[in-house]
Amino acid sequence: MNKLVLTCAMSLMMLSTSAMAFSINLAPKKGDNSRMDPPSVSCRYAEPRCDRHDRIHVERYGNDQKMYSRGECYRGDKERRFDFYCSNGDVWMQIDYRRDRPDHIDCKDPRRGRYFSARSIGECEDLYRESNRRHHHHHDR
Repeated sequence: MNKLVLTCAMSLMMLSTSAMAFSINLAPKKGDNSRMDPPSVSCRYAEPRCDRHDRIHVERYGNDQKMYSRGECYRGDKERRFDFYCSNGDVWMQIDYRRDRPDHIDCKDPRRGRYFSARSIGECEDLYRESNRRHHHHHDR
């Protein structure tokens, strides 16, 4: 029994070390500091725009992640639910538009990871600005 547990632990150890060696070889060569701190995630709101053909423009962050998607346009009015993304691809806000108006705003609580009904887009933006600020200044919480 004990011997079995030991061999399991040994093979696990060997697996993890070889995986580590593997990932080091694969690491990109452009500057070692890129691995130290993760790129700051931005969660910006961009107004969904409707163009002449009633199609959605997908706004993009600098890193080419989309800011929002889904929903439809009818005669220049926004309809349906739009997903709003952070620059890492997480959805941080969902807005139901009725006739071009934010009818219902769901905001994901950055601390708890659950959605709640926000009173305004600004309320949700403030939450994320706040959590970003906290995140950048205190690394040892």
